[in-house]
Amino acid sequence: MVVCDWGSSQLRAYLVDSSGNTLRTYESNQGVKRIAGNKSGYAEEMHKMLKELQVAEDDEVRISGMAGSKLGWLETDYSSTPLTIDAYSSNFRPLPEFPKTRLLGGAKHQHTDGSLDIMRGEEVQVFGTMNAYPDVRLICLPGTHSKWVTVEEGKIVSFKTYMTGDLFHSLCEESIFREQITTREFNRESFLHGCQLAADGNDLQDLFKLRSDFVFSKVSAEGFYSYLSGFLISNELKSAKPVSRVHLCGSDSLMPLYAMALEKMNVETLAIDSKTATIRGHLALTSL
Repeated sequence: MVVCDWGSSQLRAYLVDSSGNTLRTYESNQGVKRIAGNKSGYAEEMHKMLKELQVAEDDEVRISGMAGSKLGWLETDYSSTPLTIDAYSSNFRPLPEFPKTRLLGGAKHQHTDGSLDIMRGEEVQVFGTMNAYPDVRLICLPGTHSKWVTVEEGKIVSFKTYMTGDLFHSLCEESIFREQITTREFNRESFLHGCQLAADGNDLQDLFKLRSDFVFSKVSAEGFYSYLSGFLISNELKSAKPVSRVHLCGSDSLMPLYAMALEKMNVETLAIDSKTATIRGHLALTSL
């Protein structure tokens, strides 16, 4: 079977056997943002992907992620919390061009104030994490839009989204901080310094202090990228309020940063990479 995480920026696909072993991998930059507006582009990319993976076009394919959004290939519904994997498994749309392909839907949660939170793709990774760690209670999925997901008795009960990655990118590229960054190499001391500033301060109200710290040489240009990262991640953690243990699910670049910031808060972490979680989630869905 082929399982795909078709996101905004990238497409990642894996040909896997029934045990979840990866036989072949396909990655491209043909994410939804690049193809949006060109509906035929999805089918073209699908043909290319299947050819590279050396599978027939009538083989089983499962797609999660932004390909099912309004800007995607074909819009799919959102399943409401509390959400079990059984209930979610029926939320998909077939693709007429590919008879054994299922385009999975997303998940939504209504907060007590009536506002809605949504995710696409992460819910499959959450089910994959639950499959790997049956005792999981709180999952953090770091990313452009980080998700904090509460799990109880095999259900996604609630979740919150933080635009930490988006904000970090914007501040690095478009704000006054841009001139303060001379390298993007990780600096542990500066990162932890940023974490401490967030822990001691008043959330984003203190953001301009990062500017004055630079002006008065409390942080160097070489360390500022990591300083800003630590400040924003720790503000996210303060809002999420983890207590004792968090399961991290994401990339090898982001999870260590979140683990480091959580360690400063005396919170234990366990990690599962997003690829493994995606595959486990898709396989758990197909076994129902």
